Amino acid sequence: MRYTFSDAVMSFAGTNDSVTITRIHVAGDQTALEWQGGTAPYRFQWRTNSSSGSWAYLGAAVSGTNRTSNVSASNASFRIVADGTPPRQNARYRVTLDATWSRETHPMQFPGNAHSSGLIGGTHSAQFTMWAPGMVATDEIELMAESGVKTTLAAEVNFAITAGAAQYVISGSGPDSPGSYSMEFDIGRSFPLVSLVSMIAPSPDLFVGVRDLDLCLNGTWGEQLVFSLQPYDAGTDSGVSYGSLNADMDPVDPISQITGFSFESNVEVARLGSFTFQWIDNQ
Repeated sequence: MRYTFSDAVMSFAGTNDSVTITRIHVAGDQTALEWQGGTAPYRFQWRTNSSSGSWAYLGAAVSGTNRTSNVSASNASFRIVADGTPPRQNARYRVTLDATWSRETHPMQFPGNAHSSGLIGGTHSAQFTMWAPGMVATDEIELMAESGVKTTLAAEVNFAITAGAAQYVISGSGPDSPGSYSMEFDIGRSFPLVSLVSMIAPSPDLFVGVRDLDLCLNGTWGEQLVFSLQPYDAGTDSGVSYGSLNADMDPVDPISQITGFSFESNVEVARLGSFTFQWIDNQ
């Protein structure tokens, strides 16, 4: 099939008669496709010449029958590959921490030298839990949340690797806030979950993070996942301000999401930023 939009000429076709494209919508560089037939997972391919040349994959595989992709070529061909081939065993992702915590978003007692501590976490199976709301913080989470220490959490993940419950340690730097930091990591289908944390600094024991995030949901590597970050209290320090001296809780409280002072903004708890997980390539 061939469609003309402004100066662009784009051809769309399934790899065989089992795939039928049912809807195409183009808006600027965004091309949205819907189709039926074939066997998941589906892959989107393109080439810059509408009639010849090698096909290249565009984005990760999808299990559904629709997708939207950025397209900038003025003369290109696209097709859906539906051969039921499972995704590769390993993939590579880029994670970006966009820290938006600032005096403008959180004016109450906003501290000087606001920043996020170095990212620390790992890829693992359901047999490993790094942290969760309602769970009492481990010593490793306590050190991360109170002091930004990464080495002990890295050791915990390495222990889980030895025990067969994890695969890789994820360790990187952290941005000033506001600011942004990106890093890449590998992940395997046998250990498709990601847990990743960073201290809100300075603070008594506050942090942001994701836990047990499945990047291979329903057998397909996710192309892009964005998660809003809310503040969590590790429950290990009783300090009441960002600059409070260490004051250990006894007994400790469970990990909990902060829903009030001093993260309120216009009576709501404004998010502190986001984690974006972007699929790069299969390996």
